[in-house]
Amino acid sequence: MLLCLSHSIPGRGIQTVSTAFGLIAFILFCLSASACSFNTTQSEARDYFEPDVTPRFHTTVAPDGAALYYVETGRLETEYNIIFVHGSPGGWSAFQKFLGNVELGRQARLISVDRPGYGGTLPGRAVPSLADQSRIISAVLHQSNGTVNRRRNILVGHSLGGPIVIRMAMQYPDLVDAVVVVAGSVDPQAEEIRWYNSLAHTMVMRRLLPRDWIVSNDELLPLKSELMRMEPMWNDLRIPLIVLHGTEDDLVPVANAEYIRTHVPPELPVSIRIIDGADHFILWEQPELVIDCIEEALQVSVTATR
Repeated sequence: MLLCLSHSIPGRGIQTVSTAFGLIAFILFCLSASACSFNTTQSEARDYFEPDVTPRFHTTVAPDGAALYYVETGRLETEYNIIFVHGSPGGWSAFQKFLGNVELGRQARLISVDRPGYGGTLPGRAVPSLADQSRIISAVLHQSNGTVNRRRNILVGHSLGGPIVIRMAMQYPDLVDAVVVVAGSVDPQAEEIRWYNSLAHTMVMRRLLPRDWIVSNDELLPLKSELMRMEPMWNDLRIPLIVLHGTEDDLVPVANAEYIRTHVPPELPVSIRIIDGADHFILWEQPELVIDCIEEALQVSVTATR
């Protein structure tokens, strides 16, 4: 049937064959992904870190009563929190290389969260609302909000974690001092529902896909509308932004960085670093660039308004 269609209607036939092969590849991916997990056990985490880095595992309660799971390293007696927020799908271990960075740990308390839906935070329950994600993750911000000399909070978000940390800065301006966005998906016009997103939402595929991938798809489907709801709030940003993006990012186009530049207030300090040849996985492939951005955030946060 495919060969006949391909012969009689060349354009549609090629598209049909391509879609068929894509569908087969997607099903094979689903079957292989069923064994994939973004959860890292405490034992695995301890084995990963060097002896001079001790991970601490915590669950705290968000303002709405949800339990937020996070892992921390670094100094407790410090002025700074660096809070890492992963993309979709993912888990706190997306940032374990940074939690294991000894020099960074000397400067700050390093915190990586399981976002709602993943790991130890509302596992299996998708939370598509960026406002709700921000409210739950803000539990770690409220922990540092002492009545005197609260810690300075630097937020670092990758991919979908990018708009979430920006939304946290919008919702909690008195608790955030600087934001680092790595390959962040912030432009609503750049978001589109692809065929595999729709396919993954069917009952058959939801039975095949592992839980984390179902959660991921459920939070990505409404992302465009969520980002559109954020648009009026960009003018309210009052904290420094550092943006890192690669020119070869096929998942989140580099145009997202320009979207940030054109939507923040003109007086807001914004540093945008575009890396030639880097792709969406710059977080893991060039971690030194991310650390440079964090160091810059630590410096500029000193002048951030409290």
